[in-house]
Amino acid sequence: MPAILERMNEDIHLLVNNANLVSSDFISTECPSIIDSHACMHLGENRYKIMIWYDNEWSYASQVIKQTEWMCSYAEKDPYYIDNHCFRGKNVVLRLDLNVPMQNGEITDDFRITSTIPTIKRILQDQPERLVIMSHMGRPKGVDMKYSLLPTLSVLEKRLNEHIQFLPKGLCSETLDCFHQKKSRIYLLENLRFHEEETQYKTVGDPENDAIKTIQCLGNVYVNDAFGCVHRDHLSIKGVSCEERAYGYLIQKELQALDAITKNKGDEKILAIIGGGKMDDKLALLKNLCKKTDHIYIAGGNINSLLKNDMGGYLAEIGSHKAKICLMTDGLCASNLEDAPKHIFTHEVSPDDNFFDIGMQSFNDLHKLIAEHDIIFWNGTLGVVEDMKYKKGSELLVTTLMEELKAHPSKKVIIGGGDTGGFVNHYDHGFTHISTGGGAAIEYITFDTLTGLGIFQ
Repeated sequence: MPAILERMNEDIHLLVNNANLVSSDFISTECPSIIDSHACMHLGENRYKIMIWYDNEWSYASQVIKQTEWMCSYAEKDPYYIDNHCFRGKNVVLRLDLNVPMQNGEITDDFRITSTIPTIKRILQDQPERLVIMSHMGRPKGVDMKYSLLPTLSVLEKRLNEHIQFLPKGLCSETLDCFHQKKSRIYLLENLRFHEEETQYKTVGDPENDAIKTIQCLGNVYVNDAFGCVHRDHLSIKGVSCEERAYGYLIQKELQALDAITKNKGDEKILAIIGGGKMDDKLALLKNLCKKTDHIYIAGGNINSLLKNDMGGYLAEIGSHKAKICLMTDGLCASNLEDAPKHIFTHEVSPDDNFFDIGMQSFNDLHKLIAEHDIIFWNGTLGVVEDMKYKKGSELLVTTLMEELKAHPSKKVIIGGGDTGGFVNHYDHGFTHISTGGGAAIEYITFDTLTGLGIFQ
């Protein structure tokens, strides 16, 4: 068989045959159009007669199957996912979470900024007319330059290798005037929370309000990649009225990682390690985690809440579901952070004492649990890591998880973000995923959705 026909069963739409063949040679070929170069004729005056072969049964059936497969794959595509959009020539407004930790005006951890770069590059790849980036920083009461987004500008410019025009006036009509000057194709808006409308847009209630009116004019396509904020009902999350909307790579990455816990379709055993300073903000989380994980290990300052409050009924409730509940049994204790720590067991603690780090007996129990599980979700440090006396337990947990991943690469380690993510990011860890939004990660696991995701449904 000629070489040209050896390739005819591939997914090709047009082929040229240069061999001397007859119709029977084309039986069972799938290509819908096979030009026969020997049978084609030049009729003069730029007119041609083209002879095309195809198997009118086999090839036709193949095209029907291919079209059906294409239609099914198209139906399965998420219309809001960024890769299913083209931004060429459009004005894109992009909501990011650039709320990075600062000290003396300097960024101490740019993880949240670097996590957004793939989405920004994807938009710029399509050559949009304009890209406006907006974010919040901290929780200012009105304009407070301590919370300005200006320090993030140099990091973004360095990562993108492009000039970015800063818009210091934020959400006001003067900002819109800057676009007419076309000094850049990328703009960074000043802190959204310098405007009360960002967090209170529903109570302001005036569509002619300058900030609310301005945000609707920033672009004709809205993209959200601020996972750490999608659990908030804010103007920049739910109040932008662009008809075309999309979410970015970071949100997709976050949801896929957390779905390993909330929608565990395999037989993986899941361990949740719950630390942190107080139990109050973990109550709703544990009520859902206990139905989806195999073990929950509670440590850190949570133990103080459990010991000093009557929470026996709560523990019995969450322990009545799928997960087995395990509690830290020993640790470093003191009446306050200034006093010298002492090692005691939980049943020995006095009313004035507080646990500030996990003990070795408890850690050994935790180590065994880590070895027995396939997915480890860690939210909340095991001690007060800001104090050198009480960070050893959390440091030991990081190295233990690193060693476990090295020995068993198929395992997954998912960090819940927030202070835990900031602590872990000081290590070359290689963990499966570190969330950029601690509160959002907890809320997603707790309720299986986030309020800001509603605009993508």
